[in-house]
Amino acid sequence: LMMPMLLTVYPTRLGLPDFASEDDLIARRRSLFEAPQGPLARRLLQLDAALARAGFGAADSDPWAAGTPRPSIADCALVPRLVYLASGELKGVLQDVLEPYPKVAALVARFKRLPEVQEIGV
Repeated sequence: LMMPMLLTVYPTRLGLPDFASEDDLIARRRSLFEAPQGPLARRLLQLDAALARAGFGAADSDPWAAGTPRPSIADCALVPRLVYLASGELKGVLQDVLEPYPKVAALVARFKRLPEVQEIGV
């Protein structure tokens, strides 16, 4: 899910040339979300569909991302990346990036409501 974004955050670490300018970087990040062909748009759509197939919902009694009754390592690995993606810290990525994906946005919101998460803050 995050590999296309990593290519814009750490291009030289991944053996790619650095972007020529900040405008190029912003344009590249925006292209990742251009639906339906942008790689991150496709991955978020796939994740949204997978959550729907697993029966995920916003209710506390619904299964989590891996279909488990309690959050799993999958949720703990996925949600912080999604939070960062929608944080507004990445130039060219809008904070409402998750809005077109209601199950994904609900996963983030539900995870943030967990008492253990509120205690440490994500």
